[in-house]
Amino acid sequence: MTNKEFISLLKSDYLSLEKYVKTWFKDYGFIHSLFQFIPAEFFLVLFLSVCFILILNTLSSRTKQLHLFIGVCLSIGICLLANKFVLGRYKGWVFLKVGLWILVPAYFYSLLSYTIGYAITQYRKNKLSHPGTLEQSVYHLHTHYNEAVTHLHLMLSGKGVTTEQVREKLLNLKLTTEGLLILLEPRKPQNVPLSTIPSHEE
Repeated sequence: MTNKEFISLLKSDYLSLEKYVKTWFKDYGFIHSLFQFIPAEFFLVLFLSVCFILILNTLSSRTKQLHLFIGVCLSIGICLLANKFVLGRYKGWVFLKVGLWILVPAYFYSLLSYTIGYAITQYRKNKLSHPGTLEQSVYHLHTHYNEAVTHLHLMLSGKGVTTEQVREKLLNLKLTTEGLLILLEPRKPQNVPLSTIPSHEE
């Protein structure tokens, strides 16, 4: 079988599958109505993107946002090449639009989560460095000391704890210590104007 015959057979099988899927969707009103607004290319790009992201995340889990971008771009590229050279039709704008539908909400959610997480972290740090009572500060000191020492032991024993996690626990311990020192500082006596001191002379 020549390459031309193989491509022709692949195109015929794809068109038959596409026709079968559309016929099957017509039997289900909700799904058929859904596909009136969401093109089938969206699910194809989404499926391929998820596959690429899972593969990339196994290599490194620290750059998931970058993996999302790479996965979507690879999926769009494969779909464009398959549509142009295998099926003989070009749907560049459709796949680019689908890619934006995936990337924009995903990055918006990531940015929103980062903003909320950063605000919560800053609030907790402020509570540690400015405790309300001495008892609360001592409790935080005891808790964060135990967490820092535990993470240090886990890192030294190779239990999967990173230096960044240990550093975070030590910073919390530092903030708690600084907050306790602030509470233990002797308060300076306030200067009272002489004119406000009552005179004993009558």
